[in-house]
Amino acid sequence: MEAAAPDAPGRAQALKSLREAGVGSVGVLWDGTEPPGAAAARWPGFSITWRPSLKKFSEGGRPLPWGEWQPSVPPGPKRAGFFLPSGSAYPPAGAASPLPGAVTRSDVFIPYMEFAREPAMKALAWSFPDRVVRAHSIDEDELLRLTPAGAISRFLRAVRERGIRYLYVHMFPGLSNGENWFYVAKLAAVLRDNGFENGLASPRGPSAPSLPGPIKLRQCLAFLAAVLGPWWIFRRWGDRPLVLGPLAVGAALVVAALLSSKEFMLGLAEFRGVKAAMALPFLLAATDMYKRDELKGFLRRPLTVGAAVGFSLLALAAIVCLLRSGNESALGASAGELRVRDGLETLLGVRPRFKEFAVGWPLLWLGSRMRARGERLWGADGRAFLFAGFVAPVSVVNTFCHAHVPLAVSLFRVFHGFWLGGLAGFLLILLEGKLLRRFVERPPAGVRSLGL
Repeated sequence: MEAAAPDAPGRAQALKSLREAGVGSVGVLWDGTEPPGAAAARWPGFSITWRPSLKKFSEGGRPLPWGEWQPSVPPGPKRAGFFLPSGSAYPPAGAASPLPGAVTRSDVFIPYMEFAREPAMKALAWSFPDRVVRAHSIDEDELLRLTPAGAISRFLRAVRERGIRYLYVHMFPGLSNGENWFYVAKLAAVLRDNGFENGLASPRGPSAPSLPGPIKLRQCLAFLAAVLGPWWIFRRWGDRPLVLGPLAVGAALVVAALLSSKEFMLGLAEFRGVKAAMALPFLLAATDMYKRDELKGFLRRPLTVGAAVGFSLLALAAIVCLLRSGNESALGASAGELRVRDGLETLLGVRPRFKEFAVGWPLLWLGSRMRARGERLWGADGRAFLFAGFVAPVSVVNTFCHAHVPLAVSLFRVFHGFWLGGLAGFLLILLEGKLLRRFVERPPAGVRSLGL
């Protein structure tokens, strides 16, 4: 764990407090005006996270002398260094960039911030993949919208669920030094209580050799598996949730195997086409479930107010589902949903996905029962509920598209979604049987509803 270094006044007490809180590294700004060794000497007993930073020209700033930056530290795990330039210090990416040469002349590791899009830093990480450590930080603007407890929860989630091994911790604006020391100490204690050792981060690679072939080829194969896998198992076993669940995990593991390499685990390469992989299986399933004549007949029917409202709600749900998918969601969670998430994490350890346990699996159970009994609910037969519930196996496969997430976390997430969804499905069937019976239509004798 690394903390931003405090100012010069009270540095001695700050050093002691930071060490007692569990901090192993401090961030040191370097503007090129003093030798790196002199800058590191002010922080005895700590690893240094070097933050090359440019001053404004009006403040005496000058181009950073990258040729002078050679912070070689004595050997030993307690003196390992890290390299994390500030935003203004990034030179252009490319062959002329001085960053690779500066890193080559040192023995530092590279904290690669998730969701970072700085081209020079990404190029640097690609040049030194064996030195990359997945990192997470909360900047001061975000801290103003969080409480210390909320920040600790976010850091813990990043470490436990997304393979983060380097935390860059900013102090809370407006809190006293003592309150900030308590915040850092509490973060360190929470990490220890959850089985993580506080110390210096090190690169994390795959536990098994990856499949051969270029990255783009494996990205294409993973995309095809993510689209065709859930569609194929759904068209054969869509009305059997007990079979569909394990088979969806099998398809997901194929995707995970295709993405099992250091580049994907570190976040340097990503699964491409998350939103398309969510939408295309539904289009394929629709062509299996509904014949052309049925669709033509449906489109000729007059549009009622109830149907218009229903289709609007379905369209809105589909848009929200697509916006919430991907490595970076375009639609954030509400405050109420965040509280539910925190409660599920506290109770289960790993939070299942809402579209699995609250939507997909319950609708699959209801749809399979309705199809078996030939029932119709609000004018729709079991196929409509099976089709809506198809979001569950698609989401299961999507979960394993995030290669940086530890495999055990993804498996527990899917498991909790499956059994909670089964429980919700049982309650939904019970509700359909007791409270909604007057809305259920049974077909006349000799008439069967169409299956998958």
